[in-house]
Amino acid sequence: MRHSVILQALWLVGCLGAKDNALFSKTDASTSGGGSSNLGGSSAAESGTGSVNPAAGVGGSVSAEGGEPTMTDAGGSSSASGTAPGGASGAAAGGASAVGGQPPMPSISSCDMLEGALVDEQNHHCYRLEPEEMSFAAARDACIARGGHLVTITDEAENDFVLQVHGDAHWLGASDGRDDRTPGVGTYSWLSAEPWSYEHWEGGQPNAHAIDCPNESGGAHCYEHCAYQNGDGNWLDRACWNSIPVVCEWDLGPDAEGSGQGGAP
Repeated sequence: MRHSVILQALWLVGCLGAKDNALFSKTDASTSGGGSSNLGGSSAAESGTGSVNPAAGVGGSVSAEGGEPTMTDAGGSSSASGTAPGGASGAAAGGASAVGGQPPMPSISSCDMLEGALVDEQNHHCYRLEPEEMSFAAARDACIARGGHLVTITDEAENDFVLQVHGDAHWLGASDGRDDRTPGVGTYSWLSAEPWSYEHWEGGQPNAHAIDCPNESGGAHCYEHCAYQNGDGNWLDRACWNSIPVVCEWDLGPDAEGSGQGGAP
């Protein structure tokens, strides 16, 4: 009888052990190795898993607890990458590096590597409309994850060209660095650290207009501190936690121009 019980126990271990080990391996494989780069553009704020701090001097990021947006202070470090001399992101400047346990960011050497990208023949930069609407912080991080940066505009010709890439509202890579709860307009600057040598604000903009904070009551106000370009080519400010289309830019230069239309990745 005792031998029969032992044999039954061994039989159960043999049947169940393989399934348990397979399930553990699958779970372990999905959570180890540093994870994968988030190319979908969703920030931690949008997924409700943590907070995303903007680059130094950039305000208007949001954090989340349980998926609800709340405001964070300005002046943090970018969760994705810093900037290289000349304003380009580290990846776009030619070096790929692993950040925060993530795989190395892509090193883009030609606009032909960017499916659907357009090339400005004047400055030889690549531009691409990203299909997903995102908050300002998520848009910034998504462009960096692709090896570029959120679009910047330095003259009238580039302003017109970016409007050809997307003829409706989309984020610009600029903020006045103020927190969503802070009233008044600050000094706008480019996230890429390029000089602020040109601007195309619509009349009366930026105005840091007061709007209701998301998912809050009692008359609490937030303010607009992030820049976008509208369908007329003019610039306006907008609440940074709004989700609108995104245009990314890659500063590659004439030697890496490629064709006028980006190819397959």
